[in-house]
Amino acid sequence: MVFSVELAAQNKEKKDTLTGPFFQGFRVEADLVPLVTTIAGSDTYNYEAAIQFYLRNKLYPAFEAGFGGAEKTLYSGIGFKGSGLYYRLGTDFNLMKTAPGAKTTNNLLLVGARLGFSGFGYDLYNLTLPGNYWNGAVTKDMNDLNYFGMWLELGASIRVELTKNIFIGWNIRSKNLLLKPKAGEYKPWYIPGYGISNDKSFGFNYLIGYKF
Repeated sequence: MVFSVELAAQNKEKKDTLTGPFFQGFRVEADLVPLVTTIAGSDTYNYEAAIQFYLRNKLYPAFEAGFGGAEKTLYSGIGFKGSGLYYRLGTDFNLMKTAPGAKTTNNLLLVGARLGFSGFGYDLYNLTLPGNYWNGAVTKDMNDLNYFGMWLELGASIRVELTKNIFIGWNIRSKNLLLKPKAGEYKPWYIPGYGISNDKSFGFNYLIGYKF
């Protein structure tokens, strides 16, 4: 008898989950890390916001957008200055189960992926170019260069509800460039939304948001 009651309760909970509303709201949030890096006087800057949708307490599609840039003189003496907009599209999957009887999951443990891209302009200063047989090396500036970067991000994140509909949390992600400069092309030191333009990079965000 007890087994039958428990089985019926499990079936009801499963049915409620399957027949619940497909769309369960959305959360908008902003990254707080730039406040710290700006105060610390970093060579790079970045401002980012995101919107994430709640679908059946399992899938959380997201759109992220921001503006980033950098101004840096490298050890080689070459200077870099560039900035631009960037965007990310992707989705997360919630690993935290909904409490029995609850319609939505308040705290979230998410894993997911993003496709990021940015088209931006930049300048390079004090480039040393090899000369020909008669002339020595030449130092010059290259202005108004353009670059399009695309990358894949894989990561995990946590969101905790501080008070009704107000969330804080963090993201940590690994980033891998999908489009790389061809041989002979100038390579930007920094890509907005990606970071320093190595083949692999890591990102961290500390966010505050509101769920509607």
